[in-house]
Amino acid sequence: MSTVLFQLLERVDGLLKANVPVGCQVFRERAEAESRSEAPCINVVPRDVSMESFSREMDLHQVVLEVRIQVRADPPTPSAEVIHAAVHGPLVSDAVLLALVDSVRLESSSFSEAEADATALDKTNRYRIKYLIPQNTL
Repeated sequence: MSTVLFQLLERVDGLLKANVPVGCQVFRERAEAESRSEAPCINVVPRDVSMESFSREMDLHQVVLEVRIQVRADPPTPSAEVIHAAVHGPLVSDAVLLALVDSVRLESSSFSEAEADATALDKTNRYRIKYLIPQNTL
């Protein structure tokens, strides 16, 4: 039996791959830097997993998913926004994902430009995902 975190990461991976524009790649927890030829791409990394007691039998789990969009375009911001717009709706409204979790909310977004390349832009979007599970499971 897999954990709820594993199941939600699998679902998010499938949602992103099904909804990104043509030519955009999706990676999960990729450690090495993406090359110029791999842009545009998305890398999904779980961050800040926390748990707290909700009731005698249930725990509230929260995970922040970083959905980092990397583009190389001139200008880069519109390209990043097109990709984000394509995946945001499915992430926050997918019925299968929402059957696993209680909520998916965009918490913050930040931009990071490459100093040596004016066409390179990373947009990091942080989604907070909350779900309740029995305390004897993961």
